[in-house]
Amino acid sequence: KGWELITLRDAVLPDRPITYGILKPGPELEEGVPYIRVADFPGNKLNLTTIRKTSPQMDAEFKRSRLRPGDLLLSIRGTVGRLVVIPDELAGANITQDSARLSVQPIVNRDYVLWYLRSAMAQDRMIGSTKGVAVRGINIGDVRALQLPLPSREEQDEIVRRVEALFAYSDRLEARHQAEGA
Repeated sequence: KGWELITLRDAVLPDRPITYGILKPGPELEEGVPYIRVADFPGNKLNLTTIRKTSPQMDAEFKRSRLRPGDLLLSIRGTVGRLVVIPDELAGANITQDSARLSVQPIVNRDYVLWYLRSAMAQDRMIGSTKGVAVRGINIGDVRALQLPLPSREEQDEIVRRVEALFAYSDRLEARHQAEGA
């Protein structure tokens, strides 16, 4: 009771709509603006050592997709459905066309959106919306239209607390199992 069904479009900041990034970042540069590719976040973990840099001119062309700390990044081409949270050190970085930036409104718990999008139900919806032959992906319009069941903020916070507690417990069990097997 009290839950509503909204679109992902309605969960993000109006002045930072869901968008994809740079179409062709150009050659890798020693100095420049960092940009994140889907290859930089395998297994939903961001690998800071593989991030490349593009020119300030290219970044300026795609300034709409610049990142802020706390933004969510969703893979939309190739491997659809990977998600990471942008750390402080990547403030001002950019993304490629293979990812969508989600700047969640403060009235919505960002981690609730993260865990929901990682859920089997949301992943199945994204996979069901993929198109293409050579490179499969989900259209940015389909990402914006993804439905998000939204409880009260208090319930969102409690769901996140419980999910994170269960994952922490799972990690401890796995570590203990590996230590006993070694």
